[in-house]
Amino acid sequence: VHPVLLAHPQPRRVLLVGGGDGGALRRILEHGVERATMVEIDADVVDVSTRYLPRIAGSAFDDPRARLVIADGVKYLRELGEQVDAVLVDSTDPVGAAEALFSEAFYRSVHRVLADDGILVTQSGSPILIGAELTRAYQTLKQVFPLVRVYLAAVPSYPGTLWSFICASKGRDPMAVNAATLRQRLADRNISTRYYTPEGHRGLFALPPFMAEALEGEKPVELVS
Repeated sequence: VHPVLLAHPQPRRVLLVGGGDGGALRRILEHGVERATMVEIDADVVDVSTRYLPRIAGSAFDDPRARLVIADGVKYLRELGEQVDAVLVDSTDPVGAAEALFSEAFYRSVHRVLADDGILVTQSGSPILIGAELTRAYQTLKQVFPLVRVYLAAVPSYPGTLWSFICASKGRDPMAVNAATLRQRLADRNISTRYYTPEGHRGLFALPPFMAEALEGEKPVELVS
């Protein structure tokens, strides 16, 4: 959430697809948005998470700016008749119902509803364990958006530990924002972080060679030379 929304000077309308546990919604609301719409296909995920994992969402679902919609995100985007400043896809891997969230048709729906200065981000799996899925998503997004970037974070609770995210836009570049601007936006939005830093922001996008080569189709994911 933070690398993308901090790259935007004023994200007012944000759409979250997935994210049933409420954690991403909680972080989106920290950015002073006017409205955050969360579209989750499975109501049981929300119910179980709020009952047994309440600290993840905190009070996000009670925030008057938050709107929970139980629906198919693909269909919702296809029919949406308004523009948003950011779309975040917090989905499972591209298997079963989630496979459509990695399709060109879905990305074109996002492109249509995204404001000209808006930005999309989607989780794209472990580059070590499922690197082919990351490469496919990256190449598909490049067919739709002029600017596509991949960034990394350590997520020890997930298999592979190293996790990837892909952001795309019609022109806004999250790498172009300097640390001073990011620091000021954190202060203005009264956000306190325990992992993300403005100084490390650009480094999130500095990919290791094995990933850069795989994304461009030069070599398959291979760590052993």
